[in-house]
Amino acid sequence: MNLHPILRALLWPLSIVFEAVVRLRAFFYRAGIFSQKRLQGVVISVGNLTVGGTGKTPMVQWIAQRLFDSGERVGILSRGYRGSVRPDTVPLKEAGAAIQQRLSDEVWLLGQRLGEKVRIGVGADRYAHGLALEKMGIECFVLDDGFQHLQLARDVDVVLIDATNPFGGGRLLPAGRLREPLSALARADVIVITRSEHAPAIEATVQRYSAAPMFYAQTQLDEVRIAENTAAAGEAST
Repeated sequence: MNLHPILRALLWPLSIVFEAVVRLRAFFYRAGIFSQKRLQGVVISVGNLTVGGTGKTPMVQWIAQRLFDSGERVGILSRGYRGSVRPDTVPLKEAGAAIQQRLSDEVWLLGQRLGEKVRIGVGADRYAHGLALEKMGIECFVLDDGFQHLQLARDVDVVLIDATNPFGGGRLLPAGRLREPLSALARADVIVITRSEHAPAIEATVQRYSAAPMFYAQTQLDEVRIAENTAAAGEAST
């Protein structure tokens, strides 16, 4: 989000209001004024401080795969942004076009890559989907894009920071890319700096707000798939 300086200045007052609301909401949860809902299983949240990609989907996949490899029954809880899909319907790898259209690209990718290893609940009410997964025997949950989803209690908060644009210009929405002020890093249990192997300046900034251990991660190309244009193929055959 590269805003023109004049537009950024005009949006700055809205960012102040947004920050006040965000801080007040976090305080209400911290003070117990807003209550969190808790699932019986272990919940690992993967999220970030900024809008845009920081590598959350590969991290969610990696954690879910490691949990599965260790013998755990794993579920993923995702907002999805396009609709709701009950986790007890069908594994997403086997889902048809009607369900695919209701999913974000990230959720569809997780379903295709993980297959029957995990069940995925998609929708705004992630607690309700978690309850449905628990009835299916799921004991470990990966909460996708969950750092700001304070309604659901979690056991571990993993926060990703993109080394190429770590703090969204230092301003909150809508003038910048930050969803929360940097002080929210105090809630993090683990911090992962992505797209880098060494970023001492980012480490120094993070350490002002959090004592959480820091790690580095980079995505790697796993494979290349060629998608067939079925519509074009059908026209060619007529």
